[in-house]
Amino acid sequence: SFFFLGCVLFLLGLKKEKILLTCSGLFICGCSRPVFGVILPSIIIMQGIYFFLDSSGKIKHLYNLIIYLIVLTLSSLLAFFTHYIYTGHWLGFFNTHYFWDHFFRLPQFPLTSWAQNFVLWLDTLALLTLPISLFLIFKDLLPFCKNKFFPNSSFEGSLPDKATVFSFIYLIGFSITILFFQG
Repeated sequence: SFFFLGCVLFLLGLKKEKILLTCSGLFICGCSRPVFGVILPSIIIMQGIYFFLDSSGKIKHLYNLIIYLIVLTLSSLLAFFTHYIYTGHWLGFFNTHYFWDHFFRLPQFPLTSWAQNFVLWLDTLALLTLPISLFLIFKDLLPFCKNKFFPNSSFEGSLPDKATVFSFIYLIGFSITILFFQG
């Protein structure tokens, strides 16, 4: 539940452009669950999108990315250290995934996962979420890419907020993780 609290604070901070609220949410996320698999790449991609598409504030986007990386690294190190104190093993969380049969593989149909031979709706939902999220993010960002690379285009408007872009990127990353590590 702390992870979800952190996610809400993080998204709220992105939406309202409050760096302290955003970093607080990231810190809670990083302390409660490993974030280097999906959240960190999603943040890097989101900041990269805004860095290239938003001509005003490139330094601000780069600064925010550095701050986010520092907060995620510190919170993850704290979580790893806590796990080490209780278990005596560094990175014990990742070692247990081997016993849960979570490793990189190509998805197999019918999609099965944690329950071995039972078809799980979670894998199927991930398979459906992936193209929907890809479509929505491209639909939202394509006009801005068109303006960036074709200056004579006539699109007027503003970039979608960072919370929306991050959410779509996170859904894409999480869907890929489910399909290739559990499917």
